Amino acid sequence: MPAYMPTMMLIFGATLAVSLLLTPLVRWAALRWGLVDMPGDPRRVHTRPVPRLGGLAMFAAFAVGVALMFALDIYRIQGPLTYNSVFEPVRVLFVLAGAGIITAVMAVDDIRSLPPLPRLVVQVGAALLVVLPSLIWPGGPNPLPGGAGMEPPGTLHYDQGAGVIATSVRNPFGGTIEFPLLLAVVFTIVWIVGMTNTINWIDGLDGLAAGVSVISCGVLFTIMWMLGQYTLAYLPLILGAATLGFLPFNVHPARIFMGDSGAMFLGFTLGIIAIIGGAKVAAALLLLGIPILDGVYMVFYRLYHGRSPMSPDRGHLHHRLLDIGLTQQQVVMIFYLLCGAFGLLALLFTSHHGTIILFGLALSFSLFKLLVLLLMAVVLFALTTYVARRRFDVDRTEA
Repeated sequence: MPAYMPTMMLIFGATLAVSLLLTPLVRWAALRWGLVDMPGDPRRVHTRPVPRLGGLAMFAAFAVGVALMFALDIYRIQGPLTYNSVFEPVRVLFVLAGAGIITAVMAVDDIRSLPPLPRLVVQVGAALLVVLPSLIWPGGPNPLPGGAGMEPPGTLHYDQGAGVIATSVRNPFGGTIEFPLLLAVVFTIVWIVGMTNTINWIDGLDGLAAGVSVISCGVLFTIMWMLGQYTLAYLPLILGAATLGFLPFNVHPARIFMGDSGAMFLGFTLGIIAIIGGAKVAAALLLLGIPILDGVYMVFYRLYHGRSPMSPDRGHLHHRLLDIGLTQQQVVMIFYLLCGAFGLLALLFTSHHGTIILFGLALSFSLFKLLVLLLMAVVLFALTTYVARRRFDVDRTEA
């Protein structure tokens, strides 16, 4: 057994146990203080008061897992850092700090309901907290391929610095697309804020956001393992354990909700995990493609109707599926299956290279990946159109 496996198992188990223990305690405290989510809003599908703030338990468990990483000195166990470096532990601490800010402020939102603009400002601020350290302390020269020495003195790698910046993404047609530094910073902030809201938007049914996040963490952990990024793999491992400990209390009928504090914590952290240590944007798009496209659709839909893109409503795909007669469990299972299926494709793309034969044509895996993303968009469009038509038929029948 590799030296790092016992440590990983220990940290995973400890994080899971903390989450399992803290979630009912947070539930008890929320009930005692009257911090419950009341039914009645058209977006709400529950029929009785349910305590919220479950995100506090998940974040606390995640923080314990990160603390154990340092207490057990995983960087010594794993050997020397390979992804340029000395900055990786610092990077992890900045991620924890940003996630803590998101969780704390959104917990206030869960209690007092903040306006959309301050929420957005906090999200951008937390993203900047993670991004800016790389601009101040970038990574230095890397070894040249084949043992040909080092890069010239003064060479800077901002994606390997003290923060997190996605300076490139994989080109679906092969190779990578390099971003100028300013564009890389803007892309990273937009990506993190977008992912933060994506998980929040799907947190409308019992167990939906938590289950999708667990699946996503499992796939991202496996991808990092396959790429040899063993120390970075602790992040999805710990986040998955913290969410898995919360999930039994959140499945239908939910005994506690994660609230915005939990959903945005998950989205923020997943968004960073997808780009830390080398952008895995394509994998994240496959994993969360349906929720992401649904969120983009709703933003344009609200703008088209003259409303704020941050305004809440009952127009998301999971609500529409409920409205045509599916049960909560059926809708959640559809999302699980879609996320799992596209996650398997993401693993396939990571583990295989070269070409694939499709209908007699030899396609590169990169081109095949692009075709799958386009297919996902077509599936979502077709599903949305079908659901809208069924909703129209239901309304006409009821009239």
